[in-house]
Amino acid sequence: MNNKLYAVLEYLVKKLDGKVTRTQLVKYVYLYDLKAKTEGLEIGITWKNYYYGPYSEEVINALRDMNGYEVIEEQRLNISSEKSYYLYRKGPVELEYSLDEKERSILDRLIEKYKGSSLEEILEEVYQTNQYQKSDFGEVISI
Repeated sequence: MNNKLYAVLEYLVKKLDGKVTRTQLVKYVYLYDLKAKTEGLEIGITWKNYYYGPYSEEVINALRDMNGYEVIEEQRLNISSEKSYYLYRKGPVELEYSLDEKERSILDRLIEKYKGSSLEEILEEVYQTNQYQKSDFGEVISI
């Protein structure tokens, strides 16, 4: 279990309660990881260049582990496209592990910058990162 990853996800879901999709969460964590690295912090997960940009199986697995406890996952159907997606809201349990002030500050700045942005707007920013652009599809992204 990656306590830092769980804490980052819990914090994001709490702040964006009910208004964040799985894909958006993955991109928020990626952008957090990039910024945290520049400030000497690490989340310790592997990113791959995949469909819709950077992807980490560790993030998806953490969300599954947390579902029903720290987060509640709701599957929704987009009527016009007939595709399903997942929304997340805060669950009934809180983690014992928490983030320090520096980590929360990084996340707060990301939330402030992208809150209310569409997935396409977030993806546009993610696609412009040097780390993502230097990797090919299926390759590990060096952060």
